[in-house]
Amino acid sequence: MKRILVALMLVTAGCAGKKAIHSEMKDPKVLFQQAMKLYESGQYRKALPYFRKLLYGMGINDYTDEAQYYLAATYYHLKEYDLAILELEFFIKNFRFSKLYPDALLLLAKAYEGKYSNIHLDISPLNKGLKYAYRAKELLKGTDKEREADAVIRSIREKFARKHLLAAWVYNKLKKYKSELLYLELYLEEYPDMDNVDSVRARVKELREIVRDAENSGNRR
Repeated sequence: MKRILVALMLVTAGCAGKKAIHSEMKDPKVLFQQAMKLYESGQYRKALPYFRKLLYGMGINDYTDEAQYYLAATYYHLKEYDLAILELEFFIKNFRFSKLYPDALLLLAKAYEGKYSNIHLDISPLNKGLKYAYRAKELLKGTDKEREADAVIRSIREKFARKHLLAAWVYNKLKKYKSELLYLELYLEEYPDMDNVDSVRARVKELREIVRDAENSGNRR
């Protein structure tokens, strides 16, 4: 239902864009070729009405899955991540046998990464992005895009790792050393492959002594 409402709004908003589409372009192949020409030249805004016309104005055709994917990819390049995610999740639900299915999973992971890039806010939805990236990696194994999936996985995991360090830093400023220790130990458990792991281990060692001394001091009282 959400996607239907968005589609209706886009169709209404895109009436002006339709004027740019020649009325004689009733052949899905011609329309798709024109859309891709604009897309590949980076004219994403101009490509949108063509992809929409293919999807919402021409019924099911030989280019439906590709139009669906590239509509989402266009939103991604425009940094309209909410719309990209909406269209990509529709794609992976309805076009599981498309040749673009693995690419859609990878792009969906990247869209989540783009939307939830600020670690000072809630980034828990990135867990979905990570799941999609791992699925894409499995399907793209042995291809150049497997490395791209690896890079997305690494980037998302780094965001979660930095979130742990941010929480630890906050507790450090509050002098809540036991809580700081908890987050840093969790960091070492979940992200042992990160670059700054040695400095975190050193801090954990210090914190264990601080916490132990505090507990011993409390017991003596």
